[in-house]
Parts: sequence; structure tokens; C-alpha cells
Amino acid sequence: MTDLSSIPGSPPVNEVSNPPGSQYHPYPNQSSFELGDWYWNQGVQKSQGDFMKLIEILGDSAFSCGDIRSTQWKKVNSRLGLNEYDEEDGVEWEDEDAGWKQTPVSINVPFSHTTDTPRPWVYQATDLYHRSLMSVIREKIANTRDSKLFHYELYELRWHPPHLDDEVPIYGDLYMCPAFHEAHGKLQELPREPDCNLP
Repeated sequence: MTDLSSIPGSPPVNEVSNPPGSQYHPYPNQSSFELGDWYWNQGVQKSQGDFMKLIEILGDSAFSCGDIRSTQWKKVNSRLGLNEYDEEDGVEWEDEDAGWKQTPVSINVPFSHTTDTPRPWVYQATDLYHRSLMSVIREKIANTRDSKLFHYELYELRWHPPHLDDEVPIYGDLYMCPAFHEAHGKLQELPREPDCNLP
């Protein structure tokens, strides 16, 4: 086994050589990516099989110990935890124009009759940010990137467990629910647009 401390490290890879659109971003190179992928995606507790996978990664001829020594692991890991709003000036729900509403949430906490003040006390917990479901749907359909992933065709998902005589409907997404089916039926009953053969 090679002593990693004796291997000269290559100079740190800067952001210019590995921009956000890069294949391995936020990792600076393939070796760092493969090691990071092994660490994060092989489960919290590592098994003997996971250990053998690590040996396979380290033993690959394309693996470079110098590359992993120059990786700024804390910086990479913090970037992995960011979402698209973290690098902006604020979070999306602070933007009232996006349709978010703010509602204070309070909790009634009961106190026992053995206390000095045996009654429920109201505690202001936090603010809940929420949006209308219709506004989210409209936004997704209007966005050309997201609209490709939107389900326009509804379907039913059913499960027939062996201990029951009948099938059981499963609701996992909006387009599976009865309200979506009902709205879809009403839409299909509307008169067609002139000279349009689309559904």
C-alpha cells in the first residue's frame, strides 16, 4: 500500500478549471468524484462489499492520489449541501411576487393542574410559508423546462394485495387523485377549439 503522505500533491484546482457546468462539479477531478461518490452513496455504515468497492476505486489505473490530496473536501461537501436559492440574496419565499404567503403558527401547550398556572399557554412557534397549489401548477406549466416533466395524462395506480378481494387505489401524485380525474373529465367534455383535433 502506498503511503499517501509521500506522494507530492498537485497544486489545488481552482474554480476556473472546473466550472459549475463541468462533468464532476463540485469535485475538481474524476478521482475526487469517485471517492466522494463512494463516501456519500454507499450508506452510512460501510459493509465488507463497500470496502471492496473502495479498494477497486483506489486500485484503478485512472485513480490519482495526487488529485485527491489537492481536493478541498470541506468546500466540496458544503457545495453539495447547497440548493439553488442558497447562493442568491435571499430565499424564494421571501419574494412576495412569487406568490408565497406567510402565516404565523401558534401552538397551545397545556400545563398540568399541579402547576402554578394550570391552563393552556399559546406559544408563537414560527412562520409557515405556503403557496396556492394552483399557482405552483401554473408556474410549472409555464416554465418550458419544467413543463416537459409535468403529467398531462392521468392514470390510476391500483394494488391487489393477496389478503383482499378488491384492488386498493394508491395515491402518490396529484394526477392520480380523484379530483384530478374529475377535473380532467370536465375538461374533455368542453367544446373543442375551432379547427383543432388535439385532445
